[in-house]
Amino acid sequence: MSADFLWRSYEKALVDAAPATDKPRYSLEYMDLADYGPNTALSLIMTKMDRRGTTRWNLLAFLSETHIVTVSIGTVERSSDVIDGLDLIGRTFRFE
Repeated sequence: MSADFLWRSYEKALVDAAPATDKPRYSLEYMDLADYGPNTALSLIMTKMDRRGTTRWNLLAFLSETHIVTVSIGTVERSSDVIDGLDLIGRTFRFE
């Protein structure tokens, strides 16, 4: 599965789930896999544009054989604190 296909599928699911009166537009800034100890996470940074304005989303999605756990933080501007905070969550997260 290509990264482009994965992004397009995720973007479509987000747009389809939005209210008909406020369909957002998304743009992908970054997508990669990150290893955090025994866990691998999909790391995304994307921008969402809707009626409320522009929000930058930083997201980690942890994958196991039976679960997906997603942690996301939305901000109105770029912030290294957000990246540091998600990195801390990633390093301490455990499936149990």
